[in-house]
Amino acid sequence: MASKPKPKAKAKGAKPKGDKLKAEELAKLKVAEVPTFYASVFRILGSGNDFNLVCQRSVPAQREDGSIEMAVALAQTVAVITISPQSLKDLHLLIGRQLEDQEKEFGRIKTQYTMRLAEQKP
Repeated sequence: MASKPKPKAKAKGAKPKGDKLKAEELAKLKVAEVPTFYASVFRILGSGNDFNLVCQRSVPAQREDGSIEMAVALAQTVAVITISPQSLKDLHLLIGRQLEDQEKEFGRIKTQYTMRLAEQKP
């Protein structure tokens, strides 16, 4: 006679997928305290073993006298994420799917970068 498989142990406090939290459980939750960064410029530096995703934002340039140089914006690095080629591939696929869904709902997203790429195609 075959024995029944043992049920998998759940992590403490874990809920099955699809279960909704009750109001009193929701009230006990708090916002995760993790750093949040805004970036609009990205650079990828790679080697055979890993990639560095350099996240930057544009900031105004300031002169020594404290005045702002209006004609120049500088790229300020806000985070560097080191990631394996395998994880970068997964991230690529996840972001691609997310953008497909976004564009289906709200229309095609055009950027200076996508327009330059379109001009380069024969």
